[in-house]
Amino acid sequence: MSKYQVHFSNLGLKVPVEKGTSLLTAAWLAGVNLRSECNGKGICGKCRVLIHEFKDTGHKSSNHKFFVEEELRQGWRLACEIEIDCDLKVTVPKASRDMGAVIRKSYTHREIELKPFVRRFYLDLPPFEAHHGTGMWEQCAAILRHKYKMEEPVISPTAMIRLSNLAGRNVPPLEAFVSQNQQVICIRRKKDRPMLGLAVDIGTTSLAAYLGDLDNNRILAADSVLNPQVVYGGDVLSRISLIQERPEMLAFLQQSVLQAVNGLIVNMTESVGANPDDIVDVTVVGNTTMHHLFLGLNPEALGKYPFIPTIKTAQYVRSSLLGLNVNPGAHIYMFPVFSAYVGADTIGVRIAEQFHEQEIMKLIMDIGTNGELVLGSNNRSFCTSVATGPAFEGAQIKFGMRAAPGAIEKLSIDPKTLDVEYTVIPSPGEKETNTRRPVGICGSGIFSAVAELLKAGIIMENGAFDKSKKHARIRQEKGSKKYEFVLAFSEQSGLDADITICQDDVRAVQLGKSALLAGAQILMQHAGIEEPDEIILAGAFGSYIDIDDAITIGLVPHCPRGKIYAVGNAAGDGARMALFNWDFREKAQRFEEETEFIALSGTDKFQDVLVKAMKFPRYAYL
Repeated sequence: MSKYQVHFSNLGLKVPVEKGTSLLTAAWLAGVNLRSECNGKGICGKCRVLIHEFKDTGHKSSNHKFFVEEELRQGWRLACEIEIDCDLKVTVPKASRDMGAVIRKSYTHREIELKPFVRRFYLDLPPFEAHHGTGMWEQCAAILRHKYKMEEPVISPTAMIRLSNLAGRNVPPLEAFVSQNQQVICIRRKKDRPMLGLAVDIGTTSLAAYLGDLDNNRILAADSVLNPQVVYGGDVLSRISLIQERPEMLAFLQQSVLQAVNGLIVNMTESVGANPDDIVDVTVVGNTTMHHLFLGLNPEALGKYPFIPTIKTAQYVRSSLLGLNVNPGAHIYMFPVFSAYVGADTIGVRIAEQFHEQEIMKLIMDIGTNGELVLGSNNRSFCTSVATGPAFEGAQIKFGMRAAPGAIEKLSIDPKTLDVEYTVIPSPGEKETNTRRPVGICGSGIFSAVAELLKAGIIMENGAFDKSKKHARIRQEKGSKKYEFVLAFSEQSGLDADITICQDDVRAVQLGKSALLAGAQILMQHAGIEEPDEIILAGAFGSYIDIDDAITIGLVPHCPRGKIYAVGNAAGDGARMALFNWDFREKAQRFEEETEFIALSGTDKFQDVLVKAMKFPRYAYL
């Protein structure tokens, strides 16, 4: 097959590819972090490139959506829509390159009674003589029964293999790690090191891991990293579609996450002078698609009616089966999931927020490309999910981007002068947030911008720009009759272009916020309440949105301002709680069994509520 060379001239990178390869794939092969939140579907418009001396026999319709005719004549195209059939010289602008998200996965200190799933016992075996009449395991089991009062300990295959390497007349002092079901998962030489556990939160965009000391009930280290799967799509549906089209990618996506988690394990254990072999218990939360991919389960059924998970109940999986870099006998506890789109991460939030102990009605809103909602108390609960679209995470927004260095994350607009002040996410190590030139706007910044446009009267209750407003920052988009507002002029930005928020951006926020609000209102109707007692904003995005902005745009149902709060990475907190105290694992399973899932798709009631929720609150701009 013919091969052609693609030269990414402004980056100094070249790559040979076969005829018919997409330019987006060629960029990834060359090591270019070219953005594609829609996984090459031509929807997000983020993979913009300039092709030099490009002779096109025609261009796909989506190119007309993202470029004006002059740009098309210059050679601007979406990389995902170009199939290579000749050598190409390409420029990749800064706005099209993934800068690497700033991972914000801190944890909240919570008081947890120490009751780990795995316990350690010390074994001193007497010297063995010839024809002793018993084996090493039988001697170990006898000590566990008589000294530690276990009824019937059993040994796992991995522990048996490890014990065989210690066989001999004089056996050194041993330590046995035994799970609550009296299975010995590891027997090894006695070591003066703490017994460790690992809690993992697998997010669509990022991964977070927490290394716990199970002897002393404390977190020793925490680390996080971008989920390597984001290269293949910014949302779960993109990854499901990829596997539908290329089934071999299932194993690849699974291994990419496992390798990333293994990297976090190495970093954390090295930082505290420990060894991965000391990790004898693992808990994992994540949305249902991430749950399936981590286990290597085909997620295709999650993406099509009737949206059925392969398994909902909690599972214990041997670490050696997955290749996780911990003790080979360690159990991996996978939290249960509610449904295809309400996952184990939401159950983790419920654990962290102690729903089972309170009579008040709490509403959890886990905000992302998929909105997960749970409304409940200690005696009843309901859950559902809504498709909010990728706008909340910066996708399908004209200048949207992930929460990476250079992204506007918060802004204010003076209602009289329309001057804009903003804070920009700094690079790691930078302290100032107002000196870096912005290159785009992330999810929290988009919410902030829409809230400020409302308060300044620039957009109205229906989301349309007020055309009677006259100002240099308010103008028609180039090549369009639609309006936009300039957040940063080119001399202030790091793109050599004005950074704006346009009418389509506002509409994308409206669609997302109305889906969340309508879903919450349907749950409240099922619960027979007018408003929740408390609202919890969860998830990496929900934790960083300004609560006043959420109220201003009508993202949340009515609730006293002081009863609405963000909880940080509560899903990860739930995973940590189940690591230190295994009682929470039983509670997690009960939550899954006792919570009623409310299906919304296709129901007339939901559609009616959704349409009404599209409008912004009138008080926002009065």
